[in-house]
Amino acid sequence: LRCVEALGMIGDAGGAPPLVEALGDRDLHTRAVASLVMIGHFDSLFTGIKNPDPLVRRGCVAALGRLEDSVANEMLAEAIQDDDASVRQHAHQAIGRIAHPSDVPLLLFGLKDESVEVRFAALQQFSNFTGDEAMNAVLTAVDDESTGVRRLAMEILARFPHSKVVPALANCLNDPEEEVREAAERSLKHLENLSGAGSA
Repeated sequence: LRCVEALGMIGDAGGAPPLVEALGDRDLHTRAVASLVMIGHFDSLFTGIKNPDPLVRRGCVAALGRLEDSVANEMLAEAIQDDDASVRQHAHQAIGRIAHPSDVPLLLFGLKDESVEVRFAALQQFSNFTGDEAMNAVLTAVDDESTGVRRLAMEILARFPHSKVVPALANCLNDPEEEVREAAERSLKHLENLSGAGSA
């Protein structure tokens, strides 16, 4: 563990490859990610993202997200199509950390993922975005088969005071799940309060 931390503190790019390998050890994984972020050696992370071990790939994705550099997005665009759902999930979280408007289509891709966890993670990231493109992406999630995803969509839509949002929230007042209906009602009240404050 100390070796992993020391490599990060030294900050030399030569320490990055062994840290990438250390990502495969669950006990060292978190510290290895932190040290890789401190070193910031993209080439090693790009290599690691193709590692056969999904735990290594996931760690590289997490490090790329924390570096918050647009260079990372090319590799994250590949990672959202990874065979392993946990890698795809972390890739969307990393994209959300960077939160560049051009990343909305990548997150929209995640909203169509077969894994509920991936769809939920992709949708969560829209809390960091504004604008019509992001709003329209969140609107696609209001009919998701997952109750949790639908509820989250209701909550995030409260961030978008737009005429298209109100009918979508109103429709969800009839959702079969109570938690979705309640979230829709809270968001509608929030938007009503905003419009009331605006007209005052």
